Amino acid sequence: MGGNNPTRDKSSQTNVPPSMRNETTQQKLARQNNAIQKLGSGADAYARNKLGIKTTMGGFQDRNAVGYSSSNKNQMYGADYNEARGEYLSSKGQAKARQVTDAMGRTRTVYDPVNSDGAYTNVSRGAAQNARDRGTPLSEEMYDSQQQVKKGLMALGGIMSGMPLAFTALYYASKKPYAEAANNFYNKSRTTSTQTNTRDNRDIKTIASSDGQQSSYSQTTAKTRYNSRRARTGATKASQQGRALYASSNKLIKGDM
Repeated sequence: MGGNNPTRDKSSQTNVPPSMRNETTQQKLARQNNAIQKLGSGADAYARNKLGIKTTMGGFQDRNAVGYSSSNKNQMYGADYNEARGEYLSSKGQAKARQVTDAMGRTRTVYDPVNSDGAYTNVSRGAAQNARDRGTPLSEEMYDSQQQVKKGLMALGGIMSGMPLAFTALYYASKKPYAEAANNFYNKSRTTSTQTNTRDNRDIKTIASSDGQQSSYSQTTAKTRYNSRRARTGATKASQQGRALYASSNKLIKGDM
């Protein structure tokens, strides 16, 4: 009878998928991270496809990205891009839409990172953050608008501080060409991958070298070397403190009481 045995082993629960039965904490984290990566990547791809984002290549043998544009007439598509990502996550049960009105009276749809039950989870939050972290491929119009805002803020800061350094930074910021920014974004999105390891070593980034091969040096290597140096330094300090304590004790013993 079921009433005589209310507690059952997880492996016997028919409502638990086989892949999740007797799952360890690390396996659960790995499964969630895989889901987050797929959702974030899918949301970004969906936004690019919906807005018809095109990458213009140029430079040496057309290997460099020199710009982005939408197939739609509106090239100030930043809000639409974010909205499309949310639309995708909502279709996967990891976001819910709601209407907001801005200060100009315009109504837009925003998406909260909650699942279909209305609960905030690691996957729903992580998927939204992963999609945002991928950045938005800026059109030239969007880039120019951002630069104008930066110039205004930097000029205001220079006037308030009275420091010529602010105007120097302003000058160089205004000279950075759009094609350079577009190419940097292209290379970053192509060569940077985020790995989630154990709880003691999360969000490790490995940067690929220029020829497309994975670099042999990563933050994991740096962390290992740092830990060994810290251990040696700690041992040295402990030894020095011991000698200092012995010397001071000797003086107290030999001194006049």
